[in-house]
Amino acid sequence: IWTIQAIAGTNPIGWTLNQPFPDKVYSGINYSVTYTFTNNLPIKLNHPLVIKKNASSNTEFYYNDNCTGSLLNPNQQCTVQI
Repeated sequence: IWTIQAIAGTNPIGWTLNQPFPDKVYSGINYSVTYTFTNNLPIKLNHPLVIKKNASSNTEFYYNDNCTGSLLNPNQQCTVQI
């Protein structure tokens, strides 16, 4: 049994990172990480996810966004690779 109060105390969207960022990065080498987002609520999301890209220029990072626009079901996941 769950209540509205119990839902309010849960982080509705959890996230994990597949690996830590490197301590040092070098020019000319590609690095990549994948974020996995999970709907922790016992209900489907009412509003679609939106991943905002904050880079100095649109081409500074490559984004493979499989999350924006998703209405995740309970425990459903999506990924964003950067």
